[in-house]
Amino acid sequence: MRFGVLILGPVSITWGAIAWMTSFPDPDSESDVTIPAGLPLRLESHVKTLATDIGERNAYVEGSLERSLAYIENQAAERGLALEHQTFAADGYDFANLHGAIGGDGKTIVLGAHYDTSPGT
Repeated sequence: MRFGVLILGPVSITWGAIAWMTSFPDPDSESDVTIPAGLPLRLESHVKTLATDIGERNAYVEGSLERSLAYIENQAAERGLALEHQTFAADGYDFANLHGAIGGDGKTIVLGAHYDTSPGT
């Protein structure tokens, strides 16, 4: 089964990492934003894995979307977040969006990004 995202996927390691692995300051606060130690290297590692190690990720590259999903789910699980698949079919392929929730104290963070790429990229 091939998985991918043709529409907005609520959780992506590339953008999700930014929101999830950092703490957001109060938008009304006058304080400066502090980038946690190691965050730039972690984000670079995620981008390298998705863009270089896995590479082109779409329905036309056998196994690429499955590898992307596995990577994203493993990274989320290491941080205690369980993701669920929202599957759908399009153009004769099966795809999946991933979704999960971060929060619980009355605040919920909803993230959205694609983990697939256009053919040839």
